[in-house]
Amino acid sequence: MVLERRPAEYPSRSKAQRARSGRRSKFQDDPGGAGYEIAKEVIVCMTCAQEHQAKEAAREAESMDL
Repeated sequence: MVLERRPAEYPSRSKAQRARSGRRSKFQDDPGGAGYEIAKEVIVCMTCAQEHQAKEAAREAESMDL
């Protein structure tokens, strides 16, 4: 179960991925981008996971009301 996420930016990389076109390989650029990474995760039982998800949903609903 994921407990924390952090924002991350990935730079573009030229010729990072190889793709086959017939017999020849062509290198393609990786555009990079922005997203989120897992900062903290744990292994829990199903009951604990459901309780945590219920708390997160209640907290999120409460923050939407503000």
